[in-house]
Amino acid sequence: VWNDSRLGELHPAARLFDRQGAASRPATLIATLRGTQATVAGGPGQFLGAWIDQSVPVPAVRAVLIRDDGTVLTLPLITTATFVNTSPAAAYGPGDYLLLWTEERATRDVYAALVGPDGGMRGPFPFATSPSDDEWSPAVAGNAKQWLAAWSAVAQIRFTRVGLDGGQLDWPPRAVAAASGAARFYPSVATNGTDFLIAWFDDYQLAAVRVLADGTVLDAPPILLDNTLRPGQRCQAAWSGGQFVVSWQRETGDVVSQLIPAAGPVVLAPPRLLMSNSGVHDHPRIALVEAWALERSV
Repeated sequence: VWNDSRLGELHPAARLFDRQGAASRPATLIATLRGTQATVAGGPGQFLGAWIDQSVPVPAVRAVLIRDDGTVLTLPLITTATFVNTSPAAAYGPGDYLLLWTEERATRDVYAALVGPDGGMRGPFPFATSPSDDEWSPAVAGNAKQWLAAWSAVAQIRFTRVGLDGGQLDWPPRAVAAASGAARFYPSVATNGTDFLIAWFDDYQLAAVRVLADGTVLDAPPILLDNTLRPGQRCQAAWSGGQFVVSWQRETGDVVSQLIPAAGPVVLAPPRLLMSNSGVHDHPRIALVEAWALERSV
């Protein structure tokens, strides 16, 4: 999915690809109303696309289910927002999609909803809130047993594992690094089907940690991936089938990626160049249907 401006203003759009990388369906707008911050999560037989609807008086989360045959099922408005919604994130997990977003209340808080394969929804409900601190910019990945959600909070990246009912398994949430004056923003989360990786912007550097299924953080201090980032630069974490992979845009404008093993010592090779100085590209998101999800659907 991506933010498409062909109609003169931004609309979320999507295109399906097969496992060989060939487009299996034409590109299509998944919303005819103005929307931004599109994200996507892959599940058995379908994908969940979500975005921020900018056509309503108060920007709110919307979502669709995109079937493998290209059929788009529009879901009811996730929130009838009294407060501005931003930064949606979604992942398929133990039978449902977990959808997270930020609500700009007196402070910024993270809210959540569970969306079933049939479009049924449980929520929305508070996920990470504080009367005095900002909790914002969530990210999430899921496997057959649980999700792991991470977000920005008070110069920390916090995380919790999430159970079948959407309840947090770690309370209070854990932190991947001690609070300091550093700016820690925009986490991205990936899973190999058992364990997880969290990567994030860390005071103009890019850092990552591996997290075991029981919540244990393997890397202290965190793995340093880059120390020359643009202000507020975002990264994207994924599982390649054999290793974790993190991609990001360097200060030069080049888009690069780095492989990180799921276990054992980390010896980093130079990042791999994916695209040279891609200043005209913005906010791409991709979702794969993992093998465990396919096995669950059989």
